[in-house]
Amino acid sequence: MLTRMPVHKRKALYLFGFLLISDIVLYLLQRLGYYLMPYLSPPGFYILLYHVILIVVILLLLKKVILTAVTSPFLLIILGMGLFLFSFMEWKYAYLQSPGHKETLVVKYRVATLGESTYSYEFYQQTLWLTDEKT
Repeated sequence: MLTRMPVHKRKALYLFGFLLISDIVLYLLQRLGYYLMPYLSPPGFYILLYHVILIVVILLLLKKVILTAVTSPFLLIILGMGLFLFSFMEWKYAYLQSPGHKETLVVKYRVATLGESTYSYEFYQQTLWLTDEKT
């Protein structure tokens, strides 16, 4: 006789599958030349935050309280380090509209100064709501 999986384990499995599928989608978007464009801060931080939250929720659903209590501080330290590193990147974005407001060009730029200034520019064409194509 087959036994059914408990509901909390099934939910944890669904969340893990959702996390895996979202990672595959992000990877495929990157391989096709599309990138997530931030509107408030770097998207890499939001991806890291998304992973940390889902991993903690999965551990709580599996009722691994001790494991959650042990790993949560490490995950929060990693999240804090990610925020700290992203705060120093200082990428700035300029959005240029076409005269007919049908297309948007996004210029990602920064200036690195260590004795002499180095300018770095990347250009993206806005395609979907949150994704831009690198040009």
